[in-house]
Amino acid sequence: MIIYFVAVFFTSMAPTYPILIMLRTIQGIGLSINPIGYTLLREKLPPREWPVARESLHQHSRLGLP
Repeated sequence: MIIYFVAVFFTSMAPTYPILIMLRTIQGIGLSINPIGYTLLREKLPPREWPVARESLHQHSRLGLP
């Protein structure tokens, strides 16, 4: 997720179109790692804690928090 957030920050300041495309590609790579977080939640937490942890991860992603 850190890769994604850093790429989002720098994308907002991209001076040229090729750099913008490169940073958007990095964003895609960083965001593609997100499902791994959900897998780790299911693996490490008991089933009764999954909904709260999943929603917390989802809200952090939506708000742009690490």
